[in-house]
Amino acid sequence: MTLQARKLAACLKRKLDTKESSGAKHVKYRVFCDGHLVAVTFMSHGAKEIDDTLLGMMAKQLCIPKRVLRRLYDCPATWEEYKESYDETRSPRVGFGNARWR
Repeated sequence: MTLQARKLAACLKRKLDTKESSGAKHVKYRVFCDGHLVAVTFMSHGAKEIDDTLLGMMAKQLCIPKRVLRRLYDCPATWEEYKESYDETRSPRVGFGNARWR
């Protein structure tokens, strides 16, 4: 099942309050908690749809299971569910010792 890239980007901004920055090929979405960077994910500028494989990669970068990212997209999940599902061992991209909610 593919997801609409624009809707997913809006969901990341609205539900996770991501900070967005644009590079040459990708848009970077950074998730902060109490001022500390806890996760980073990327989306291609020209992406129209996100397939299941790419969704799994994004979920790993966000340090959550794919089902939680899908729930964020479908609207029932909230920031609280993201925090409960967050697993700092899922991605080596960021120093996750900064996660203050644990």
